[in-house]
Amino acid sequence: MQSLQEVYTQLEACRKEKKELMKMIKDELSQHDKHRELSETMKTMKMEKKAIEDTVLVKSQGSGERMKEIAAEMAAYQELMSDIALNMYVKNETVELMDAYEQKYEPVFVVKFKKAG
Repeated sequence: MQSLQEVYTQLEACRKEKKELMKMIKDELSQHDKHRELSETMKTMKMEKKAIEDTVLVKSQGSGERMKEIAAEMAAYQELMSDIALNMYVKNETVELMDAYEQKYEPVFVVKFKKAG
């Protein structure tokens, strides 16, 4: 079995190669007139769409604020669920949920790494 460090080194090599390929593709696309024209049109349309959304949010301030509150609540509930599920797993308890339609959900555990310090 490969070591964690060996796999990480291979992953970094793949990331570097992908980054180089994406740079090449972007360079080629930047030379394509039709692509450049469409990109500018899309950028303008996105800005117009954002302006309309902002106008609607300003008109309905209460709703916009409540949306932010709900998003924060949902993030807190998800973190709490993760903590509870991990504690149950460590205690060798069955970890599953059931929704309103009686569909079962099982947890998926993920390990992520971030830079130390």
